[in-house]
Amino acid sequence: MKKTILTIALVFALTACHKETKFEGTWTREDNRYQLIFNKKNYSLNINYENPNNKGTFTFAENVLQLATTHVFTNDQWIKYATLSTVKYTLIDDNTFVLNEGVTNAGNVFTGTWNKLSE
Repeated sequence: MKKTILTIALVFALTACHKETKFEGTWTREDNRYQLIFNKKNYSLNINYENPNNKGTFTFAENVLQLATTHVFTNDQWIKYATLSTVKYTLIDDNTFVLNEGVTNAGNVFTGTWNKLSE
């Protein structure tokens, strides 16, 4: 009985620790060429709705989003790749945000208006 109660308490504690962010979910850029998927503290970038091309972690503060790329997909394999993109964002509503130009090694991939596809 103690083990069951402890297991239930642990499940509730782990669930409570996961706080969704305003970015949580799948987003598509207005030109439908790129997809950003935010899950907990991780992100992935898909080009043309294919498998992820970049993946890493993200953080945000008021009006600033940082995407730390850890891997890129090249020649059918993931390769370690460390770069940090810092872009300013404007949250229009729960389903739309705009990423403005910032310091990025990914060109203008992240800039533009993004619309939420799913949670």
